[in-house]
Amino acid sequence: MQHVTYEKDGQIAVITLRRPERRNALGRELCRDLRAAYAELEADPEVWVGILTGEGNFCAGRDLKETTWDGDADGPHDAGFPSPDLFFYNDLSKPLITAVNSYAFGGGLLLALPFADLVICGESAVFELSEVQRSLLGAWEVGWDLGLPRAIAMELALGYRISGRRAYEVGLANAVVPDEELLATAKDWARKLLVLPPTIVKRHRELVRRHAARPMSNEVRTLWERYWDEHMNSADFDEGDRAFLEKRPARYRVEAFAAGFEEESAKNYTGTAARARYGVDQQEPV
Repeated sequence: MQHVTYEKDGQIAVITLRRPERRNALGRELCRDLRAAYAELEADPEVWVGILTGEGNFCAGRDLKETTWDGDADGPHDAGFPSPDLFFYNDLSKPLITAVNSYAFGGGLLLALPFADLVICGESAVFELSEVQRSLLGAWEVGWDLGLPRAIAMELALGYRISGRRAYEVGLANAVVPDEELLATAKDWARKLLVLPPTIVKRHRELVRRHAARPMSNEVRTLWERYWDEHMNSADFDEGDRAFLEKRPARYRVEAFAAGFEEESAKNYTGTAARARYGVDQQEPV
């Protein structure tokens, strides 16, 4: 693995994102390496608990220099932009603790929070759903899925940055410590699990995760998919990414939708929104 290391400390495995020159941005190779590390954690009979952290900072989100839009997300899991199995759907049988330092933006926030079972923050930790700044319609539901009160769920959905200290105060994190104590503290939390009966830990963990799941109503899902269709056909859907890469202010339009599209979408929407896939069939250099 080029961008991820897997190191064992007794019955604890420490998985470290090691792409500091890109702030551990989620490029294709890093995502493949991370999946391989998760597979090793799951298969390793000597390890009972995993810790995920990052070198320099946790993860700045997707790597825009490796991404483009082609309207299809049904590609293989080991190619292109990371599919949701890295972020939302933790099917590991072992507890995973995230040790979050500095940036946890966009996909990095999803790695740090929904995927994790326990979250330890360094004082430098900063969380942000960057989708808003990049004009992406996605991850708005994270706060709701995590059971947060409406105010903090809305704060996340609208792209406000949240410090590690505030994350702890609102119940997103289990502890906040000085950065130099971050990994040691995460290991202390892991060691407390090692003395407990593993079957009970596994089953309690599964029950809590399943009980905490908050299914989206059909009404909201239908509306989200309609909005996705509208956004895919708008002038703004990739403006955030392009502005970032071109190092200029984004130029958004109040009326960004193609003529008549929003009205027709509202009348005729059938729930067949295209999804996104990144990085495989890139059409132009960035």
